[in-house]
Amino acid sequence: MNKKILIIIFTVLLSSTLFGCATTKGSSSNNSKNEYEVSKTNDKILIKIRSGKHITFEDNVDCPGEERFCYYLYDRYLESIGYHLILISSGDESGYVFISNFNGTRFNTKAPLLFSPEEKHIMTFEYEDLLDEKNGAFIWGFDVIEPTKEFFFEPKQDETYSFVRWESEESIAFKKSMPADEAYCPKAITMTVKTDLKLVDSNWKFFDDFSKDSVVCGKDYVPLDFVEEVELIPPSKESVIRDGRNLYLKLRSGKHVVLKDYDGCADYMKPCTYSFEHYFEDIGYYLIAVGIHEGPEYALVSNSDGKLIYTLDKPHLSPDRKRFVDALSIEVVADKVIYILRVTDEGLKEEFSYAPEGYELYTFIQWIDNETILLEKYAHADKELCPGENAMTLQTTLRLEDGIWKLHDDLSKENVKCGST
Repeated sequence: MNKKILIIIFTVLLSSTLFGCATTKGSSSNNSKNEYEVSKTNDKILIKIRSGKHITFEDNVDCPGEERFCYYLYDRYLESIGYHLILISSGDESGYVFISNFNGTRFNTKAPLLFSPEEKHIMTFEYEDLLDEKNGAFIWGFDVIEPTKEFFFEPKQDETYSFVRWESEESIAFKKSMPADEAYCPKAITMTVKTDLKLVDSNWKFFDDFSKDSVVCGKDYVPLDFVEEVELIPPSKESVIRDGRNLYLKLRSGKHVVLKDYDGCADYMKPCTYSFEHYFEDIGYYLIAVGIHEGPEYALVSNSDGKLIYTLDKPHLSPDRKRFVDALSIEVVADKVIYILRVTDEGLKEEFSYAPEGYELYTFIQWIDNETILLEKYAHADKELCPGENAMTLQTTLRLEDGIWKLHDDLSKENVKCGST
């Protein structure tokens, strides 16, 4: 991919990139930490911090090596913590650098950033080894001098955590998936509960919610994150066979398509692991978890021709088993965030896709009926609905009307959750 194109794609995820020539902030004595100037030309960023020191970032079109960053885009000034945020790219990788307006201290991260409501904390994820499916998360606190690593956690082998939102500056909501407890889900393999990570007495601690409204027992299929693949493979059929690094999926012709695992994930775009999760036998599709460098994806494999249809999130099958919906709920580079794939005799056909104009993420909740899907939308806050807030969450409905899929946001007061509420 062209290096300039890569950096442009990533700016879509940023909220307000500065392209002007000079800006001055906070000249009052009680807000002196916010005095700065930023100049931006086609290939150079010049930041004058409050001490008068100048910091320069200059693009290098030759991009000589993977360890050197080549392109820089100024995102915004984080007034609450006194840091400048800059997007950086080496052509193959992108990340962020924070610059302290107090003394110029730099803090780099390649991981996605999840800001707290007041932007005084961030959470970042670090993928260590996708073959072992290990990943951890850091929480950083900021002051005017340097960021502090306040917390690090790595899920147990049989547990996964899905980020939901920052509830407040000192509380983060997650969905935690784990092997089912017989006391709550006697017939299930896995279950999901709500859990909050809270800052208590200067320490971050998890609090699981096992109330009736929180616990969800496993249903259609079980993600490989929670249990071993061997538990998912049909016990008395030859449709799925695991032989070392090779995963064999039987086609209707009697032949097998072979998906082979590879050591490591050196190539950012090339899949390196394949794991069976479910077989929708009545419609002829296997669901496969796919490991890549930046994180998990999914694929639907047809038992007629063995072709893989990749999805960015877990596809969910409609009650009449005629459509899959794929809604993107995590921050990755993608033009579109919702897909509907129709099951036909000729294969899966894209029936609908949605590309937002701004920052939007969607979490699948449920198929209400065969033509109605309930989703949760997370987006930048509407100034009229949520004045003074950075983000808002609301339920939205995707409905098939006269042959056309249409999104309907519920903007009622009781449905819209602003910021940390």
